[in-house]
Amino acid sequence: MISRLTIRIDDSPNAAARAWAARLLAYICGFPFRLEIVPPEVSHHRGPLLYYGRRTGLPGITVQQSEFFDRPLTRPFKAPAEPTAEIEGLPIVFGTNFAARSKGRVAFGADFFASAFFLASRIEERFAGDRDRHGRLPAGSSFLGRNGLLERPLVDEYARFLAAEIIRAYPTLMRRYPWPVTARFAACITHDIETIKAPSRLGYLKARMFSAGPAAAKGDLAKNTEAAAAIIRALSGDNPTWSFDGLREPVRPWPATFFFFGGATNPLDGAYDVGSAQIRGMLEALSADGCEIGVHLGYDTASDEGLMKAQAGKVASASGRPVRGARHHYLRAAFPDVWKAHEKAGFAYDASLGFSEAAGFRAGTSYPFRPFDVDSGRPLTVVALPLVAMDATFFQYRRMTGEETAGHALSLAETAARAGGVFTLLWRNTAADLADRAGPARAYSLITAGLKKMQAWGATGGECIDAWRLYCGSLEEKRG
Repeated sequence: MISRLTIRIDDSPNAAARAWAARLLAYICGFPFRLEIVPPEVSHHRGPLLYYGRRTGLPGITVQQSEFFDRPLTRPFKAPAEPTAEIEGLPIVFGTNFAARSKGRVAFGADFFASAFFLASRIEERFAGDRDRHGRLPAGSSFLGRNGLLERPLVDEYARFLAAEIIRAYPTLMRRYPWPVTARFAACITHDIETIKAPSRLGYLKARMFSAGPAAAKGDLAKNTEAAAAIIRALSGDNPTWSFDGLREPVRPWPATFFFFGGATNPLDGAYDVGSAQIRGMLEALSADGCEIGVHLGYDTASDEGLMKAQAGKVASASGRPVRGARHHYLRAAFPDVWKAHEKAGFAYDASLGFSEAAGFRAGTSYPFRPFDVDSGRPLTVVALPLVAMDATFFQYRRMTGEETAGHALSLAETAARAGGVFTLLWRNTAADLADRAGPARAYSLITAGLKKMQAWGATGGECIDAWRLYCGSLEEKRG
């Protein structure tokens, strides 16, 4: 029985980048494979073959290479304004809609490899000029956002398209899957601990009484009840940001990843001491639940690996455990170059790859991946864990209700499930108190309950990365 696919690419400019794109697609496809980089004139081969290059007439499946990889990847370039082609409903960033199928041979003009590299490497962000007031690339300025494709994981769809062709050509090949056999996909729930400072009781009470007035005037019973609960909370002196009970069992269906600040760099950062006795006690309780503790990098940390190490070290000291994962405050990270700083800082993964104002798949994939550094021409050791949805996107930017938010988030989770990747959710501690933020708190309960029913493998960020690395290592046969 045939057990392995050969992926062959030509030994020509940017071979390392093309090999990275080949592996990216191969890992998502799920077939055991062997990657060969050979001189363009080599044509003989036996067994299942997926070829990427400019040769024609080869047996197996051929993906014709466009001009994307012909240029130095470190030089500025203008990203396409829109897809160059569409094949069977699938938008392609580079290439043509050419497709030819005959006995023993299949060829496509759609350059799935260059398109996947462009989307997942985030190379477009390196040369994009648009930035918002926080120095971030706006979602609408990205290729996917501009073309209304953010909620489609196109890289995953490219892999699924190729996998269907591979199965059709080589039906004896067997696919593998990265998550436990009973799971359709992985779900990773994460929490950024923004602030745990108690508000002024008088100021809080005034604000809640002010909001209760319009609700009473309109006869809005639900809003009036929520306002009354918040007023009781204000009078009791409880801290609505100390909402860990609302984020822990039984609401959450499995252990989560909590990102704590390791020091303030800006007034916008959370003003709390992760080393205080109160927080140390909570870190111990979270760890006992099986939760993971990561570092929430400060607003002005940027790409300073020294600051990253210092902030992670403080969180590690407070929790008594190594810090493996990071997320930037405000998602304020300059991709793709920030990943090099993450590697130097020693992080196993970063969970910042998402847009604040729009949910979806910023890199075109729901899967973890090792970013490619065009300067050194190699994959980095750090892993990017894409962020799919967060509370602020729906409540602050989109002005959605709790029910609308839950519906939209679970729709994205279903998209990740169909792709077989990871649905990563960010829910802040400031959006979890039922009396203080009833709408967001209800939405969180609805989302977690929905995920329970969707056959997801629930895991922390670190567990997702470990499972993914093990899976990738099991797929590729290395040359002896």
